[in-house]
Amino acid sequence: MGRGARQPKAALEGGSVELTPGEEQLVEIFRALGQRSRFALWLWLARKCVCLGEEGDYCSGLQKWSGLAQSTVSHHLKVLRQTGLVEPRQEGTWCCYRVEPRVYEAITALLSRLTSP
Repeated sequence: MGRGARQPKAALEGGSVELTPGEEQLVEIFRALGQRSRFALWLWLARKCVCLGEEGDYCSGLQKWSGLAQSTVSHHLKVLRQTGLVEPRQEGTWCCYRVEPRVYEAITALLSRLTSP
């Protein structure tokens, strides 16, 4: 899920702050969404459920839409799965992806609170 060792405290001016496990999860989520192509892919998936086939068709729709290589799309989906941002569902030889609704709602609620006066 993350890179390297986790930092239990966030350094701030003149001290540090303890992060709860939920806040640590948010750090991982925002780290995953901090990559521009991955964020765009996640937003696209938030608008629709996408099913991907196996035999040569794997990721082709997302690849065409994004202009990214198949391996890059696969990597982005892996990171999004590992952070809980998308959930895969197997349907025969197809794997359907959708944005995890609770995570999406939590992120939008947090951003709404942060941007409200």
